[in-house]
Amino acid sequence: MIDLHIHTDASDGQYTPRRIFEMAKEQGISWLAFADHNSVANVKAGGELSRIFGIGFIPAVEVNTNLAGKDIHVLAYHLRHDSDRLSRWLGEIRDAKMEQARLRVAKLADLGLRVEMDRMLAQTGGLPPTGGMFLPFLLEEPANDGHPLLDPYRPGVSRETEGPIGFYLDYFKEGKPAYVGIGGVGTFEAIDRIREFAGTPILAHPRDMPEKTIVDIIVNGIAGLEAYSSYHDQKQQERHLELAKRFDLVVTAGSDFHGPRYKPHVQLGVPDADPDIIDRLEEVRIISEDLD
Repeated sequence: MIDLHIHTDASDGQYTPRRIFEMAKEQGISWLAFADHNSVANVKAGGELSRIFGIGFIPAVEVNTNLAGKDIHVLAYHLRHDSDRLSRWLGEIRDAKMEQARLRVAKLADLGLRVEMDRMLAQTGGLPPTGGMFLPFLLEEPANDGHPLLDPYRPGVSRETEGPIGFYLDYFKEGKPAYVGIGGVGTFEAIDRIREFAGTPILAHPRDMPEKTIVDIIVNGIAGLEAYSSYHDQKQQERHLELAKRFDLVVTAGSDFHGPRYKPHVQLGVPDADPDIIDRLEEVRIISEDLD
């Protein structure tokens, strides 16, 4: 079993790198990748833990981008994670994400929902809180007790089974009441930058994304699709596998694991993923000279 899309405490994941490797060992995972949002801070630790635990590890990052007002996530594998220029670029994206988070807090306040930005930042170690992190803080805020907008996400009701991701889809997606786009990080530009840093750009969890949008992203340089995903049902998986075959793209597999606090319905590992994914990713790996 493999899992090439795992979040750690370097972004919005619940667990440390070591704890991730301990769980991966317990579950029989043979290859994994840390794909933190706009951060490679734990990639070095992942490489060291790979040797200790005997589990394959691929350097990765998940970049937040914007395409025509839509939030598009692009994964980058095998990139030069030790590049100073990469660190500066990811820092600029984190700054944009911080502004997005502050604007989300303001939008929620307009809806009568209170959430303390400082409290979230204390939990994240100063990193920008992502959309999937908001719900636990909203439910724990006494000022929100009994607020009807949170009723669908409280324990014991149907929407609660999806937890924070359900709230994210209902409030932070395009066209929803608290939507705020991330400015200045275009999807096509991000793909080009990833290739500059010797990375292989992959479209993360396309789910029900319109085929035209996916094809536009393919034409502009994406190398593959995350067809195997915790968010895809069988029909969606088959659709993305067919698209990858049609355009001769790499197929990857990732759970988007964050831990039960933020995504309780997402488990570590992707059981039905093709094991040849690792070899295929290595085949298309970009080799470059020093970039700094």
